[in-house]
Amino acid sequence: MGQYAHAGSRKNLLGPNPSAELLKTYSLENTVTPNTPPCFLVHAFNDTGVDQRNSLLFYQALVDRKIPSSLHIFPQGAHAIALRNNPGSTQAWVSLCESWLLEMGIIPANK
Repeated sequence: MGQYAHAGSRKNLLGPNPSAELLKTYSLENTVTPNTPPCFLVHAFNDTGVDQRNSLLFYQALVDRKIPSSLHIFPQGAHAIALRNNPGSTQAWVSLCESWLLEMGIIPANK
């Protein structure tokens, strides 16, 4: 909800003039604790709706608190990365995520 927040989302969630305290409270990078679960983050460099620096800030907070995580920023995908029909290298995110989920023990390996 800070400098790189999507203005429309910030206004819809926190109102037209949120206080600095409210912005800090609802900025995800400030909510990471030792109890935060492992995170897999996917973003597109060409997302004009949400700046990829939001993902970088959140990822940095995860790293600082030693939360297992994986960050992938693809050149294409805009604000529409989906399970399929993604452009170029962005289509790899699903396989990367599945491998990460297996590696983390979140989903069982096929036997």
